[in-house]
Amino acid sequence: MLQQFEEQDAAGGQNEEYLLVTTGRASKKVTNELRAAWEAFRSSPESDFFRDQPKALKEIIEVIRATLSELRMEAKREKDPADVDRIIRKSRVIVLDVEAGDPHEQAIIVVLQARNYTAPSGVWGKTITDCITYAKGRRTITIGEIAEGLEKFRIPAVELPEKAANDILQVELGAMDFPCEREVILARSLDNKVVPKGHLIIMILSRFDGDCDAAYDLSEKPFKPIVGTKFDVLFRAATVEGLFRVMSERLDFTSAEGLGILNLDERNNHDNKLCVSAHRQRLDNALSKNDRPLLCLHCGQAVWEPVAQVVELGDLRDPRVGLVHSICLGPTDRVIGGANMPMAEKHPELVNFDVNAWFQASNGGQRTFANLDAIRTGPIVYMGWGGFAAHGPVGQFLVEVGLVDGGSEILTLRNKLHRFTKADAERIDFDPAKRAIRLRRCYPVITRYDK
Repeated sequence: MLQQFEEQDAAGGQNEEYLLVTTGRASKKVTNELRAAWEAFRSSPESDFFRDQPKALKEIIEVIRATLSELRMEAKREKDPADVDRIIRKSRVIVLDVEAGDPHEQAIIVVLQARNYTAPSGVWGKTITDCITYAKGRRTITIGEIAEGLEKFRIPAVELPEKAANDILQVELGAMDFPCEREVILARSLDNKVVPKGHLIIMILSRFDGDCDAAYDLSEKPFKPIVGTKFDVLFRAATVEGLFRVMSERLDFTSAEGLGILNLDERNNHDNKLCVSAHRQRLDNALSKNDRPLLCLHCGQAVWEPVAQVVELGDLRDPRVGLVHSICLGPTDRVIGGANMPMAEKHPELVNFDVNAWFQASNGGQRTFANLDAIRTGPIVYMGWGGFAAHGPVGQFLVEVGLVDGGSEILTLRNKLHRFTKADAERIDFDPAKRAIRLRRCYPVITRYDK
């Protein structure tokens, strides 16, 4: 090994580094003592090394010096202690343990793929085989020669064609003519007043009263559309067709017996015309303000389903419109449409797949790997990724409370900012009757919210 290093140095490699790559199963004299001796000698002046280092490391350097001097004499080269020390300072021991299928190997394969190598697993296997072949033959090879030999396995980087991008990003939202006239709900009877207790019923209700306010409070539990009756709301939609689409995904509901229909919509379309027109404009505005349209309104993760529900949430005067996962759909979420995702139907193996993030990465993020040589400022390039985005209630408002010491604090949940809808922020209870509890937490009875 030292003979190889000496010959390489004599060939003119003044700016090279010589690496002895081995595994953790090699002799401790190599992985521990030789590595420590080389590192210490390279990082300090000769006088400091022989003054401060233990005897064992100094003996290793003396033996290597003598061996390299003999090799230079045999090769009929000038005996120069400075040349010998230069070789030692350029030498390093690298302990590299890569087991088949372990995270280290998987990371290497991912990097190869990001650098546009075709069949990255095969390229990695060839690299391992070549290293073993060179080691057995006592041959020296430079990293540049290895890279050049693998260059034929690289494919040129091309951006995603526009047509392919459109196919991936395609989300069919339909006409987006949001129906606003009625409430159509699926409910379970909690008494025997209208239908037998426990039976399901579809109710068709007026959406607005005479003042264009909500005719019914569906958040009320139990729901009482008729005085003296009690129902548990299961699903809510804008049309009967929309409700049946939601129900079709729930086999336990579609197979239910005794499903009745109760029409309580007594207002005619003429009476509702102004209310409907105004609310449809609210929904259009809410959809336009949604800057993350492919994320679930509830959990904040990407929606990737063959048919995703388009829903209306929140206050009648300030609604939010967007997509939700089927599993996130709440009883009072008003289904106002459906979004077809052809690629989600074609690739059901993908779950919560953020197609926007993937598209940006495919044309942008991987360029970081392609430009590693340009950004490197030393022998090691440090790359870091940010953490996962905080998932939680999606809203536009933070709640700030005044503290008894005159300061203020923004409400958090598990050390992350807790975002509220405007209605939820206004409903936070700072009842003076609970003042003792609030004071114990340093919370007074004053609060305000800021967007």
